[in-house]
Amino acid sequence: MSDRVCHFCDNPEEAERRLFTGTREPPTYICEDCVVLLGDIVREEQPARPSKTPPAPWAPFDFGGEALEWWAMQVTVPRKGARLMVCVRRQGDDGDGVGNLYAPDKRPSLALAEETASKLSQLL
Repeated sequence: MSDRVCHFCDNPEEAERRLFTGTREPPTYICEDCVVLLGDIVREEQPARPSKTPPAPWAPFDFGGEALEWWAMQVTVPRKGARLMVCVRRQGDDGDGVGNLYAPDKRPSLALAEETASKLSQLL
């Protein structure tokens, strides 16, 4: 039986309770129960993170009589590589809107914003 104990709850190391340690001397230990508890505390105390602000300001445009706005940026998609992402939302909304991915050789344009709005009009 180990003489190591969790430095947070003072529970001893047992077969069903693992202890973790860092690289400092003297070693300190934390049990997996305390790791889970601390993770819960951190999650509860973190303020809600606002949506990522787009890298460029939203540009307004009219699409079929509806006031929309759009922005675009280059993104990297796993297993697909670089893409141009165009996002569209109703003017005044504070959400991220809806987006569409295009080939990386495309350039941001109002035409792509209109294409995105038409493909995704059922979501707007």
